Amino acid sequence: METNPHPMFGKAIAWRILNHFMEWHTAAGMKQIEDGEVENGMYWLRDAGKFQAMLNVFQTVTMGPDDFITPE
Repeated sequence: METNPHPMFGKAIAWRILNHFMEWHTAAGMKQIEDGEVENGMYWLRDAGKFQAMLNVFQTVTMGPDDFITPE
């Protein structure tokens, strides 16, 4: 934030991190299911859904005309 104080810098980083966690939890859940660990896979996929919900809420917060994630 010191090198780039624009609010979109922080939003873009948070967006990328949340996407990464959602994808990681989805892949881990699918792998668990493929390996026969259905219950563990279900928990991973539930957490992936929580990250998806975070992204949905996050997408409703606009940073104005420079927001390339959530346009006005």
